[in-house]
Amino acid sequence: EYPSVENDTLDPDGRWVIWKLREGVKWHDGEDFNAEDVKFTYDWIVSEGNTPTTLGVYDTVQDVEIIDDYTVRINFTEPYPLWFDVFREEAGMILPEHLWRDYMGEAAREAPMALAPIGTGAFKLTEFRPGDVVLYEKFDDYWDPGKPHFDTIELKGGGDAGGAARAVLQTGEADWAWNMVVEPQVMQQLLAAGEGTLDITPGTNYERILVNHANPREEVDGVVSEPTTQHPIFSDQRIRKAIQLAIPRDVIAEQLYGEGDEPTGQLIPSPEVFSHPDIDWEFNLDAAQALLDEAGFEGFDLLYQTSDSPVRQRAQEIVKAELEKLGFSVQLKSITAAVYFSGDPGNPDTTSRFSADLEKFTTGPGSPLPIRYCERWRSDNIAQKSNNWSGNNATRYQNPQIDEWHDELKTTIDQDRQIELIRQITMQVHEDVVEIPILALSIKAAKHNRIGNHVGSTWQASPIPQLKDWTLNE
Repeated sequence: EYPSVENDTLDPDGRWVIWKLREGVKWHDGEDFNAEDVKFTYDWIVSEGNTPTTLGVYDTVQDVEIIDDYTVRINFTEPYPLWFDVFREEAGMILPEHLWRDYMGEAAREAPMALAPIGTGAFKLTEFRPGDVVLYEKFDDYWDPGKPHFDTIELKGGGDAGGAARAVLQTGEADWAWNMVVEPQVMQQLLAAGEGTLDITPGTNYERILVNHANPREEVDGVVSEPTTQHPIFSDQRIRKAIQLAIPRDVIAEQLYGEGDEPTGQLIPSPEVFSHPDIDWEFNLDAAQALLDEAGFEGFDLLYQTSDSPVRQRAQEIVKAELEKLGFSVQLKSITAAVYFSGDPGNPDTTSRFSADLEKFTTGPGSPLPIRYCERWRSDNIAQKSNNWSGNNATRYQNPQIDEWHDELKTTIDQDRQIELIRQITMQVHEDVVEIPILALSIKAAKHNRIGNHVGSTWQASPIPQLKDWTLNE
């Protein structure tokens, strides 16, 4: 049962929530799933010496109480508008207590289940080859009768978007491919084969350029881009503004992207209620040049990095051409996606290490209420050596006013005030040119004609939650 104030399972002030669990659910090894597993998962996450990436989701949880075998109550240390984010989706995966109880704290790193997880879903894992493929088979004791409809699932990683689209739409080797950032002309050629269609759903992500506020050339304790340093030219807001004015978003959208992808200046374009009515975008090289002249700009060598996506690399070339008209010299760098997005603290080429002046990739809020997403602009959430580059703030931007607004946002239950605070935050970030949004992106997936009963969802960019419902067309 989903919690609600009407059913007395949700505190109107957001200080506690009661979840009633489904009975008859089995783990893939045949053991029963129950409230003990939920409470154990919280205890495991906060256990001393353990550093899971989901720890921040639970930092306002006071404790988890077991009411009965299938009912848990989560108490918060303060009013918490994101009560529904705890134990939800990627950050909420529940662990089987009977398998993980001996791997608390630092011992968690040695748990064999880390690479061979046991879950309760419609498909159970049979093989995991890191960097390559994950294989699953149907779970016969799944709680939903008659499902799933497939015997096996193969999830293939690696490669590029163009190759993945071709495997579905042209050769028919695959049934579905996610995140189809493929040039419109190429996509139309692939669709002409008639093997499949492009599934387009409204999205919550946007493509943007991050502006480094620290110095990627100055070493501090053996690393660059530490927040104690200042960027040699981006410390001047006028120069950041000039770059903001030099991005031809409409050209990038028309030439490289396609249906459902729109130029934007919004930091949070979706849900639309959080978009600031006074934020827009403009391409104006004359205005950019005037700002540079005012700042006494005399040229600078920029390093601009992104992942090894053909579309992103072509977008880089477009931006480079415009910036060089203003007197910048721009060196482009493309990094293998498996490295760029890995979060590997030992690799200087990740998005969080940000060893460049500018970097480009896609992100967006993972929740309909983007409070946690706004942490990316907090001064105390900066990615740096001291926290193993685990912070969400890769730009090293620092503004006490943002921190103050976000502190209030984390505890207010008033929806109108939430909207007002999010708009204030995004307007300040826009004015300070911390990130430069380029496109509000739709969710594109290539779907083979043999797949049936697929329904797209804005909040389910991945098909994983609905695979149990998919069927094969005759």
